[in-house]
Amino acid sequence: MNDLYSLEIDKLDEMLTQEGIEHSTGKLHDGYYIRVPNDDKWLWDAVCHSFSYGHDRGLLEIMGDCLLTNEERKWDSVQGYLTAEDVMERVHNIGKKEDSNDGLMRIGDEVAFHYNDGRPDTVVVITHIGQDGFIDGMDAKGTLYASKNPQKWTKTGRYFPLVEQLLREMEVEE
Repeated sequence: MNDLYSLEIDKLDEMLTQEGIEHSTGKLHDGYYIRVPNDDKWLWDAVCHSFSYGHDRGLLEIMGDCLLTNEERKWDSVQGYLTAEDVMERVHNIGKKEDSNDGLMRIGDEVAFHYNDGRPDTVVVITHIGQDGFIDGMDAKGTLYASKNPQKWTKTGRYFPLVEQLLREMEVEE
């Protein structure tokens, strides 16, 4: 076995143990792996061996949708060249908004509202999704938008802190 392959794996093993995150370690090809379970399967893993991205520098390759960004998932099912610290940062971000990859809109998602009449699209944050299919949104100025037509709404990558503040205030009022 190559000792270079164990450096980041050993660090990650120690970090996971310190945080009480259940995991297993083992040998894989000519290197090592760490696997984090989820029920009877695994949630994600990290590897370093002669076939992994970053192995020549002793860096880790991860696999598991919960650790990959939406952009990374578009191109591959793995991400390499990571340190143990990089992996733990991703572990700490599991379940945060960006990790959703199911394409569904949720309250708090930032979307574009399309007028379809020549006016420019308006970026809004979804404030309500009704059982009747109506979606309500609010722009950064507090203007409300509503439509049952799903073609009026598409996700964006922009972010308005003001709208997030308005949403928090609305939650307090309810």
